[in-house]
Amino acid sequence: MTVTAASDPNLTRLSAQGPLPYAQFKREIQGRVRRRRSPFAVVYERGGQVHRVADAAADAELMSAESIFARKLLPFRTERWTPVSGCPW
Repeated sequence: MTVTAASDPNLTRLSAQGPLPYAQFKREIQGRVRRRRSPFAVVYERGGQVHRVADAAADAELMSAESIFARKLLPFRTERWTPVSGCPW
């Protein structure tokens, strides 16, 4: 999934490094919502569909809790992605 636009410039820069796993994207969004007082917008593409969110804190999908499985068993590490190499697995 990729971030097309965001009112938070750090989120845009993070997505510019390559596609993000959706779980990592949600963690980033939730962390940014906790730190910001003002609402922020994000436009992202996931599964071929474009999602436009006017206020990330008010979006039920982005703010939903992670399952215990995802939290404990699916650690994500930052991997530099390039179109030539693609997925390292």
